[in-house]
This record gives sequence, C-alpha cells and structure tokens, in this order.
Amino acid sequence: MEYAEDDRILNETSAINENDPSLTSEEAIDKSKEARANKSLIKWIVSLGISFSAFDNPYFEDYTKILNPGYNSPKRNALASSILDAKAANIILKIEKELSKAKNLTLCIDSWCSPLKHSIYAFVIVTNERKQYVYALRDFSKFSHTAKFNAKKIIEVLKNDGPKKFIAITTDAESAMMAAK
Repeated sequence: MEYAEDDRILNETSAINENDPSLTSEEAIDKSKEARANKSLIKWIVSLGISFSAFDNPYFEDYTKILNPGYNSPKRNALASSILDAKAANIILKIEKELSKAKNLTLCIDSWCSPLKHSIYAFVIVTNERKQYVYALRDFSKFSHTAKFNAKKIIEVLKNDGPKKFIAITTDAESAMMAAK
C-alpha cells in the first residue's frame, strides 16, 4: 500500500515536470562544467559504494534534468569505463609522481584468503610521512606460495620503484614469506 502511494506521487511529480516549460529547456551545458559534474559524481559514487546501475534508473535522469535540463548524466557503462578509468589514471600519476621523489620507503605485504578461497596479496608502500599507497592487490590463487615465488614478487615491486628507496619490508608471519626475506 505504501509503495503504491509513493509511485502515485512520483508519477504526478514526473507529469508536472514534463509540463513545466522552465524544465524542458535544451540549453547545452558547457563541456568543462559537464566534466566537473562527472568528476564529482564519480567521487560521490565511489565514496559511498553506490552501484553504477543506479544511474540507468529513470528517476535519477529525471532528477538531473530538474537540476539542469542541459546536463546529460553519464550512463552506467560510461561511469564504469571511461570516466572511472580517467579518474584512476590521474590518481595513479599523482601517486607515481610522489613516490618518485620519496625516500626511506617501507614495503608492507599482507596476504589472506578471501571468503571465496582466493589467495589475495596486498602490496602497500608507506612513505616517511606515513602516507600509505596500495601498490597492488593481486590474486595469487593459481600459484604455489613458495619462498622463491614470494621473493620474486617482492623484487618486482622493489625494482619498479627503485630498491635503494626502500629501508624496510614488513610481512605477515607466513613461513614462505619469511623465507623470501
């Protein structure tokens, strides 16, 4: 009963919006303003863990058209691919720039088994200022976690950022990880 009343109100609101001439203007939004809006939308989505499919909902489109009829909100595919990829690329570039100047880094490695029985390794780089950067999250389920394997993965990370920049490596107490040190 409660849902039927909500739908009735929403349908009335949509009908009112469709007939409101101030809301049907097709004035195009400036491209830079649209890009800023999309960046803010991505930040909001990621910070709250909202599903990208929510943005294919017609009520969300109505909402954005009410705010600005010229703004075409990105659809799920655009959010999940090009916009998010661009945002991630910018973040990665900033991190790489900061790490290229950093000294006295610590490589932290943690491994665990996910609820789906996947063997996950996290490689985190910590700076002098105690800033932590997730370097990589890897699923190594298909590999045997020998000391040789673990050493190889540690060396790959160290070589990529310059082994002389690191002053410490910390790991969990897994025997193969300890042997790799």
